[in-house]
Amino acid sequence: MHNYVVLRLAGFLVKHRANVRHGLVPEDYVRHLEYKGQEVVLASETKGYRFEPTPPVPVTVLHGDVHAFLIVGPLAVVAGVQVFWRARRS
Repeated sequence: MHNYVVLRLAGFLVKHRANVRHGLVPEDYVRHLEYKGQEVVLASETKGYRFEPTPPVPVTVLHGDVHAFLIVGPLAVVAGVQVFWRARRS
């Protein structure tokens, strides 16, 4: 399922089902990236906003085929960001 569909579904569930709001979930995340002498610091204080459906929503996972690109590995690092090349799955 694509990320945008998951976000739409989650928004629908929060709006139309009973839920408990836990608020912002704290996270201590800092990552230092350096490339050719230039340093970039990525920091985050939270993982995001947490909702818990009450009661939990039952989910049935069915067998399916993956129709997507496979990210194989880093091709290069440009300005501290990894650039990936993709190969089709067979």
